[in-house]
Amino acid sequence: MTTFADFYKQFPRKKARGDAEKAWAQAVKKGHDPDDIMAGLMRNLADLQRRDPQFIPYPATWLRAESFFDEPDRSRNATQAGERSVTQRATSSPATIIAAMLSGFPASAGTDADVQLRAYLMAVGGIEPEALARAAQRFMRGEVATHNNAFAPSCAEFAEECRFQQMSIAAGAPATHRASP
Repeated sequence: MTTFADFYKQFPRKKARGDAEKAWAQAVKKGHDPDDIMAGLMRNLADLQRRDPQFIPYPATWLRAESFFDEPDRSRNATQAGERSVTQRATSSPATIIAAMLSGFPASAGTDADVQLRAYLMAVGGIEPEALARAAQRFMRGEVATHNNAFAPSCAEFAEECRFQQMSIAAGAPATHRASP
């Protein structure tokens, strides 16, 4: 049976080990088989290693988003997670898109990552994955003029940008930039 130590040894980003161990225990407690988690990591390891290190999620974030269920990126020219095309990103689950975005920002002290992810998911309920991906890319690239790039966007900021991107998609427009207030 796979152990947390086996998983952590293979995971390409060695950050917040204690939090990762808690996330591992939570995943196992939810009924996920440790061998299935490791199989998911191994299936996606090449994609994770190909990313710019700043776009590799922390292991706890990856576990809490249940990214071990994700399929690897099949594109030959895969680039950084934050730079993948909107089409590729839009095939990801909302939780994976949000977790990838949040992994690009420092964690707030005392923040429960599961609660944080659920709050973002509630804030963006009903928004298409393509709009989520566009908004996440804009925040990760520092393109949202009113946002302090030192921190992750608030749920409200992210939801507002997602709604704007959804309206742009509905209008048939490419990813657009809102005018600053």
